[in-house]
Amino acid sequence: MKKTAPALALLILCASLPVVHAEESGGTLYKMNCAPCHGVSGDANTPAGKKFNATVFNTAEGLQKSDEELLMVTRTGKGQMPSWSDVLTDTELKSVIAYIRTFQKKQ
Repeated sequence: MKKTAPALALLILCASLPVVHAEESGGTLYKMNCAPCHGVSGDANTPAGKKFNATVFNTAEGLQKSDEELLMVTRTGKGQMPSWSDVLTDTELKSVIAYIRTFQKKQ
């Protein structure tokens, strides 16, 4: 039983790495591409965010959209929001959405 504990701990650690990496890369991509409008903390309190009435992500109302809805909007654009499908891959967009969800956890 003692030999399985380290192996189990390693397995759990390895299983959590993709999630941690997704949040890190999603955070980097968000800060580079989304924060100019949506704000570093998701509050959309930026000149561009105010001008374009950007979605606020750090409130319950702003986080009501499903991941699928957010993915569709970021892929195709909506209103003042441009399409990002020619800039970011679906995997990258999903990592950005995972990062956006961290704003909800901070409430």
